[in-house]
Amino acid sequence: MNGEIDTDADETRPTQPIRQDPMTLSIPLHPTSTQPARREANPTLLVFLRDPSLRLQVKSLLERAYTLIPAADVTALGQTLKTTPVAAVLMDFNAAVVRALRSRYSRADLPILVLAPGAGSAAVVEALDTGANDCLTETLEPEVFRARVSAQVAIQRRQTAQRQVIQHLRKAYETKDRCLRIAIHDLKNPLNNLRLASYFLRTTVPADPATDEALRAIDDSILGMNELITDYLETASLEQGKTELNLEPVELDMTFWAVMAQHQPVADRKEVTLRLGATDGIVQADRGRLMQIIGNLVSNAIKYSDPGGRVTLSSQMNGDHARIQVADEGPGIPDDERAALFEPFSKLSPRPTAGESSTGLGLWIVSELAKLHHGRAGVDCPPSGGSIFWVDLPTAPAHAEASAAS
Repeated sequence: MNGEIDTDADETRPTQPIRQDPMTLSIPLHPTSTQPARREANPTLLVFLRDPSLRLQVKSLLERAYTLIPAADVTALGQTLKTTPVAAVLMDFNAAVVRALRSRYSRADLPILVLAPGAGSAAVVEALDTGANDCLTETLEPEVFRARVSAQVAIQRRQTAQRQVIQHLRKAYETKDRCLRIAIHDLKNPLNNLRLASYFLRTTVPADPATDEALRAIDDSILGMNELITDYLETASLEQGKTELNLEPVELDMTFWAVMAQHQPVADRKEVTLRLGATDGIVQADRGRLMQIIGNLVSNAIKYSDPGGRVTLSSQMNGDHARIQVADEGPGIPDDERAALFEPFSKLSPRPTAGESSTGLGLWIVSELAKLHHGRAGVDCPPSGGSIFWVDLPTAPAHAEASAAS
């Protein structure tokens, strides 16, 4: 292109200030409201047309409303797109160029208008199939041409505005999430201090019912806060895809015993019995995450059990998977609420029997961790009552081969 498209703006003549009597000049309450609005820059169009007469026609129709940038060849076209925000491209039909542009920019990000006066319907079909937003084959009627260009520019501007809003919201979310994670992480030290103080008081203060009740309340609060911190940090890690697994063969019976020992004090305070049923299987799992999965299920079962109830841990082989089960004698889950059971922050009609706190994240974490292990989680509610929460996890390769051979 020989630079026929002139992008110089029309000169504007300065206006003379209006004289006013100083005695009658008033100061507005909001001075900025009297300032002239900032003029929005004209959208930029990249013009890649070889026909000089067509270039001049485009210039005469669009130069008042748009900033026109000529591109002499494909190299200049690509270079301009790298360095200049462009609202649309007006070009001759060239299938290879359209495909190349469309491989890098979506139709909404970079509208392409093909100008092919006199071409037939086959050219329109080919242009649209290769990625053009519009193809004009008729003589350029001023109003129609401007309207079709304006429509594509409006789509691009909406797309740009939406992307900016999304980026702003993402940054705001990341900032908020970072602050929350720092604050929640920093709560660990005060909680550890409270735990030590509770232990100190139990060993030094004379025992009496009032003191025991106060210390029990302190311990329950510490336990609830610790669960909240753990669940939130784990949720943030899972949502951001930062949870990593160290897979190895893990014996289920030993894991069950470790989880039971961890939750025994809470079960004792509520007079809930933890039982170990039949256990079988060696799973391919992350040892710590497996304890977290089973621990969340046991904690949930204790919360929804009445004093005197029982929680039973068991497992059984099922082909190349082992099913881990935690059964309780609680109220069960209504049929119409089971679909939301493993959703984050789900609140169901059954409530913890002793008013324990619940983040609504424990079962969701179980489900997500099961998926990371290429397994799944679910629940069965037998007619006799209670709930059986289960997780299917792949067995360790050697154990799976031995099971298949037997």
